[in-house]
Amino acid sequence: MGNDVNGIRLLPFSVYLAPSTSLSSPSDYALTSYAPKSIFSSGTTVNTGVKEIIRSTGNLDINFVQANKPRLNIQLGHAAQSVMVKFGGAIQSICSAATGCPITLVSDNTGATFGFKFAGTNTSTGFVLDGFYAGVDPTGLTFGNTGASSKFDASLNNVTLGNMGTQNTTTFNNLPNGSMGSFGVTGVSVTDFKMKVSGF
Repeated sequence: MGNDVNGIRLLPFSVYLAPSTSLSSPSDYALTSYAPKSIFSSGTTVNTGVKEIIRSTGNLDINFVQANKPRLNIQLGHAAQSVMVKFGGAIQSICSAATGCPITLVSDNTGATFGFKFAGTNTSTGFVLDGFYAGVDPTGLTFGNTGASSKFDASLNNVTLGNMGTQNTTTFNNLPNGSMGSFGVTGVSVTDFKMKVSGF
């Protein structure tokens, strides 16, 4: 990456599930009739069947370690490195603000909210990506690492389920809903981690 690239910012950020009627196909990108489809019917109103599942309304920043910026090596066909993608470099943090990035797991007009934060335990070296890989095999998409990773800290801050401050006469003593607290880990690493995604 160039010397002037210090990170990536996503704002706003959402993840949606959508039926095939809202998804583009290769024919939608023909040179003579470029007409990609949208998940939105107008403005921010989504099409029928489209469901938002994750939302972030703040700056979702991925900050790089300046002396060891993230990189990847992609090999197609017969991959001499044994996997399609190998990662390298290091990430300083994801969502470095004290309270983290505001994340909502959307459920109709409410959901679960929390502040997500991730950082390398060693502030000098960050979270090192060496040893991490990704690939595709006949059973799905694989992501993992070889050996022990560097240590990291991760937290979910001010976890709230439902609408904050809403009183409900059916709950104990008519208490308003509030934060369940914060949860996290410090100085954790993963060893020979492997995750497979399949069945889509």
